[in-house]
Amino acid sequence: MSSYNISFAYKGDVKRVVISGSIIINHIEKIYDELKSNISTDKDVEIEVVADNVDITFVQLMLSMKLAWKESGKNLQLNISIPEDLEVLLAKAGINLEEIRQ
Repeated sequence: MSSYNISFAYKGDVKRVVISGSIIINHIEKIYDELKSNISTDKDVEIEVVADNVDITFVQLMLSMKLAWKESGKNLQLNISIPEDLEVLLAKAGINLEEIRQ
């Protein structure tokens, strides 16, 4: 099982986050802690996810972040790229990544 990587940078006034690797339950608590420490709902954020593995904890994290930013009135842009077979598997479970991306 591969690990994950997370990086933070600014693109103008927007905080840009890149998460790659394996975004699964084994790593989600550390990913959450890093996100919580480095971004906040009072700023616009762009998150790019390039994952080779995801599970439902990834979906829960992205949905909760989407809701938090919506409630704050700030913009959260999610660019999610995962293997097609995982996207199909999530779709079969009733999870539409396009809705999360919007």
